[in-house]
Amino acid sequence: MSIAKRRAEQRAEAQGEAGAALILALIFMVVIGLLVGAMASWTGNSLLNAANFQNARSQNYALYGATQTAIQNIRYSPLLGSGGSGQTLNANPPYDCWEPTPLPSPAAQSQVTLNGYTIDVFCSTVWNPTSASTRVVTISACVAATTAQACAANPGLQTIVTFDDYATGNPSVNPGVCVETCGAGMTINSSTTPTNLPALNGLSVTTGPVNTTTALTVSGSGFIAGSTLVTFVSTTASQNLVLQGTGVNVTSSTSLNVTVPPSTTATSFYVEVTTPNGTSPTVPGVSPVFTYESVVPQVTGINGPGGSPAGSAAGGSAITITGTGFLSNVAGDTTSVNFVDTANTSIVVQSPYVSVGAYSSGSQTITAVTPAITTSNMTYYVTVTTAPGGTSAQSASYEWTFQPLTPVVSGIGPLTGANTSSVNVTITGIGFVGSGQTTVVLVGTGGTHGSVNLTNVSVQSSTQLTATVPSGAAAGTYYVQVTTTTGGTSGSGGAPTYTVTT
Repeated sequence: MSIAKRRAEQRAEAQGEAGAALILALIFMVVIGLLVGAMASWTGNSLLNAANFQNARSQNYALYGATQTAIQNIRYSPLLGSGGSGQTLNANPPYDCWEPTPLPSPAAQSQVTLNGYTIDVFCSTVWNPTSASTRVVTISACVAATTAQACAANPGLQTIVTFDDYATGNPSVNPGVCVETCGAGMTINSSTTPTNLPALNGLSVTTGPVNTTTALTVSGSGFIAGSTLVTFVSTTASQNLVLQGTGVNVTSSTSLNVTVPPSTTATSFYVEVTTPNGTSPTVPGVSPVFTYESVVPQVTGINGPGGSPAGSAAGGSAITITGTGFLSNVAGDTTSVNFVDTANTSIVVQSPYVSVGAYSSGSQTITAVTPAITTSNMTYYVTVTTAPGGTSAQSASYEWTFQPLTPVVSGIGPLTGANTSSVNVTITGIGFVGSGQTTVVLVGTGGTHGSVNLTNVSVQSSTQLTATVPSGAAAGTYYVQVTTTTGGTSGSGGAPTYTVTT
């Protein structure tokens, strides 16, 4: 093989490998992109917390750097001479740590920018010329402080430094001028970041309806624009309810606006504000409280299997109810779903299972199961009742139609009875209807001994009734047959039998 041919093959192989590598890289990028997109919703809160932490850390670095700059700048400048620097002597509030001559605009005095933060630094000097530790300087650093008073009252970082300006026994006093050992010795007594927890002292409103957002203004102190969260924490710890406010807008360090989230519980919540400095303390009986108030529930839609508001009279159909004002039972509230007979509204049957969903996009949902009914009327209003709150209106727009069942008999007890006296029996099955709409007949097997109409028929439920076998019936074995005005007559195939003896 020629060298040229071999090199051509090598180039082709290299190009093929490069192409394969490029394809793999593209696939890798697509997969990573999908993973990142999928994880975005999971990591949103973590990213916010990480950003707040990073912001606080960068701010602390800036405060520390500005303080160190001040220490080195004043180390050999006693800040005790005439003019502006002399104003640091026992200054309260502190004064600018350094000043050029002539003085520029106040904003430029003792100010430095680090890590993107503008830091103001102020000093107060205690002068004791008879001591080796001649100067004790308190340095207060703040992020963009408005005044020296504000910074002194709430410093971002405060450092106390002792300078050994003069040798012991030679307290040569010449304010503003360094001689001999001026600035040679230096001790940092303390360097602390005061805890500036946000504090709350009032809410613009203290109540709002459940299932609804509420505009709220919170007043207090220590709020930080861009780094403040508002949380609503149930006043009853055992409820373990925490809601997050949205749309937080810090208008000043003493005021912020927030949207109170909707709730499905009629209960009270402490309002807590969190900044990089920490969370406002909660004091029962003192801290501001926002209370959600119940409202009368409203039903706006009903859907059953297949989207139709209809199901078997035996019950068991899963339905979805939409509306507002529904309450979960987390805070002791209750919500029930009622089926009200449209022909007789005094007849109310409750759903055996109710699950209240969260409030979203202006409405809520309830998942419920239809009960079995025993009335001849098949149309029922669907209402929702909450406590506290009330009951939604009965409306023809929100009705459920029960589909009648052909009755089926599954058992009778006792199985036998003498014809010399009346015998009370209990019959079980499905599809039984009350209010005089159900009859029971014993039908003789083989057609040899006729039939017997049972008396005193009483329907306890759609699955059970009681009746009386009258005395005098012909001896023999009978099928048990149930007839309703809505569903027809049960069949004899597989039906239980009852035996009349002499």
